[in-house]
Amino acid sequence: MLPITLSKIALITNAKLINNVNNDIIFTISLDSRKITKNKKCLFIALKGNNFDSHNFILEAIHNGVIAILVCYEYKINIPQLIVSNTKIALGKLSLWVRQQYSVKALTITGSSGKTSVKEITTSILKQCGHVLCNFGNQNNDIGVPITLLKLTSKHNFIVIELGANKFNDIMWTNSLVKPEIVLINNISFAHLRGFKDIYGVSKAKSEIFLEKSIYHCVINLNSHDIPNWKIFFYNKKIWYFSLYKKNSAHFFTISKINNNNIDYYLHTPIGNCKLTIPLFGIYNISNIVAASALAILAGASLSAVIQGISQLLPISSRLYPIILSKNKLLIDDSYNANVSSMILAANTLSKFNSYKVMIISDILELGDNSILYHDFVGKIIKSFKINEILTIGKLSYFLGKNISHNKHFFDLINLIKYVKKLILYYNNITVLVKGSHNTLANYIVNILINTILC
Repeated sequence: MLPITLSKIALITNAKLINNVNNDIIFTISLDSRKITKNKKCLFIALKGNNFDSHNFILEAIHNGVIAILVCYEYKINIPQLIVSNTKIALGKLSLWVRQQYSVKALTITGSSGKTSVKEITTSILKQCGHVLCNFGNQNNDIGVPITLLKLTSKHNFIVIELGANKFNDIMWTNSLVKPEIVLINNISFAHLRGFKDIYGVSKAKSEIFLEKSIYHCVINLNSHDIPNWKIFFYNKKIWYFSLYKKNSAHFFTISKINNNNIDYYLHTPIGNCKLTIPLFGIYNISNIVAASALAILAGASLSAVIQGISQLLPISSRLYPIILSKNKLLIDDSYNANVSSMILAANTLSKFNSYKVMIISDILELGDNSILYHDFVGKIIKSFKINEILTIGKLSYFLGKNISHNKHFFDLINLIKYVKKLILYYNNITVLVKGSHNTLANYIVNILINTILC
């Protein structure tokens, strides 16, 4: 971010500024009292959430070298203080000011699944064209997006930001900070239903991305959308469609060959067609690549940049991430998160492998009052896939597997791990895929299997 005086920050955030003797210039901002470097002219912003309050670490931040603090109430300490009613809103205002200092092409991405993958693929393509600022990992909320924008400098040519949401108005707020020209809704499905109640609530929340006046282009998935209810937002905006298969869309693809290691396919775009081979599993990864190519081309990328950017892709950790246990023995880590759609797609991906196929499933969270019904629904679909064994663990996953003849349900982790290890040792050619929501046992299962089999 630009060097900025404390008095300017006070003006931007509408803060009361006290103890401002020297009107110091701020060069860095920190939200973590442990990650402060002395002599960096740092401002500490004390955020307050449902389960944390950074005001408790003010003294630690000062000890570590901050020269000023942005807080919700005054402290009896001899250091410049910016006092506001809500530090998170102040952080947003400051990030918006930084964003407005630079003329840079900005893109925002939302959807029920695939946001991070599309962001990473789009970033890889646009890096062939210039410098790109994107949010790290899944920092896609009302804290992560402002933090990212504070890193914007004159060297950047593009901003690529994914936007997540747990409740209404989340996307409207974060998108208003980015001020994008190009936006994407990657898909909509049964996700975060605790906050949105049903698929119509999900659609409404995602459609908030269209509200920003700066938008010129909207990119829509013809295979997963709510266009009749979104059309009201399309006035004065250009719409590009992408699809896995529909040739009436601007971007689509045709498969040449699928095997255990990669997929050969033809990408069709308005600026030309190309054949690509990618080392990513899952047909929905191809959809993500088609979406990302549409975004990048709208931002000015050439077809050669698309080809080069995609050729440099690496699997993303915990998202259909391949881990080779030994020859012909593969563990696929898809434990980052899960919703109804991504669980079905993961099972479909596994079914394509030429090996003994095992899927370990833990609970799908945030499905609200109908969680059991949704798990039952998923089970009825994936039982028809060509998977040799479905192994479930968790209170909700029990209902997913109860009508699947080749399902085994486990009530404890130890017995599940013992059973899976026996399968891996017994079969010469085996693929094990682990899938579940964040904060379930899925990630833990992956780590145990890696540590006990590879070590």
